[in-house]
Amino acid sequence: MCTQAHSGHVDAAVELSELTGAPILLHGDDLRLGYDIYPDRTPDDDLTGGRETDVAGTELTVRHTPGHTPGSVSP
Repeated sequence: MCTQAHSGHVDAAVELSELTGAPILLHGDDLRLGYDIYPDRTPDDDLTGGRETDVAGTELTVRHTPGHTPGSVSP
């Protein structure tokens, strides 16, 4: 779950996904930033505001909190 697409938040996303099989989740408003870092890899799913996602048995609700980047989210 990438809370935004600046490099410090997504640098290891592809490698981590390949090692663990975990999906890469990114809000659609940050796709352009994501493509700047990984032009050959698209996220596996969109982190739409209001989406509920189970992370290791904990249910998180995604809040779209644009500002730092257009697709910033807060789980």
